[in-house]
Amino acid sequence: MSRHPVVATLALAVVIAGGTACAPVSVPASGGGTATTTPISSQDASVTQGERSTAAAVASANQHFQEDAFVGVIAENNSSMFPDRIQVDAADVILDMIAPLGDDCYNASDKLRALAIAAKVKMLPIGQRVLVVRANSGTNEDRAFVHLLDGDATVPTPPPPVQSVNEMLVATGFWVPDGFYLENTEPTAKIAYAIGERTWLTAVQTRYAPLILSAGNRARTARVGGQSRCLNEIEADAAAAAAASAEAEREYAKWKRDYEAWIAYRIAHPGTGYCRDGDGDGICYED
Repeated sequence: MSRHPVVATLALAVVIAGGTACAPVSVPASGGGTATTTPISSQDASVTQGERSTAAAVASANQHFQEDAFVGVIAENNSSMFPDRIQVDAADVILDMIAPLGDDCYNASDKLRALAIAAKVKMLPIGQRVLVVRANSGTNEDRAFVHLLDGDATVPTPPPPVQSVNEMLVATGFWVPDGFYLENTEPTAKIAYAIGERTWLTAVQTRYAPLILSAGNRARTARVGGQSRCLNEIEADAAAAAAASAEAEREYAKWKRDYEAWIAYRIAHPGTGYCRDGDGDGICYED
C-alpha cells in the first residue's frame, strides 16, 4: 500500500473520528493527476505508530502550541459573537487591546459592530498569511498582535510592533483601544485613550500599546469612520442632558421665587386666609 503522506493524514482523520474504511478518496499521484486509494481504518497495520505520531505532530503544530510568535494563514475571520477573534491555521487568536466601537454610543452600537467586523474581514481575508505575536510570552494565551505578510515573507514590512492589524483596525475608526489596563478618560476629549495601569501590561503589550492608543486618539480627533457617528450621538446626548438640566434649574428657580413671594405676601398681610402661625413669623401651618 502507498506511503503517500496524504493517505497517512486521511488515516489519522478516520481514526480520530472513530470510523473504519469508507469510500475511495482521490489524492495527488506522484506523476501528476490523481490516484484513487481507500482510506485506512484504525485497524490497518500498514499505518505505523510513527506515521500516526507524525500526523498528530503536524496537527499540533498547526495550533502553534508554545510558540510566542508564528506564521500562519487566516482560516476564520467572521465571528459575529466574538468579533475580536480569528483563527490562524488551527490556532485561536484574540486581537489584543482592541474592541469594536459602539459601547459609548448605544443607538448606533449594532450598526457600528457590523462595520467593525466588515473592516476586520476586509483586512484579514481567508488565506492571508500573517505573523502572530502572542501578547504574553511563554504562554499559550490566545491574545495576540497580528501582522500582514506579503507573499512568502516571514517578517512584515515594517517590522513589529509598527502597523499591526490591531493598530490599523483602530485607525479605521471602527475599532477602539480596549482592555482593563486602559482607560477612556473622556468620550468627547481629543485625547480620549490612555494607559490606566501600566504595571499590568506585559512586556509585549508595552511595545504595542502606545501605537494602538495613538491610532485611537487620532481617529477620534479626526472623527474617522464610525468615530464621527459615535461622537455625534455622544455629543447630542450630552447636549440633551445639559438642556434638561438647565430646564430643571429654571423650573426650580421659578418655584423658589414664587414660594418666597408667597411667604413675603403672607408676612405683609397677616390674617389673610387660613393660617396657623405658631411663632408669629407669618409662616402658616405651624404648631
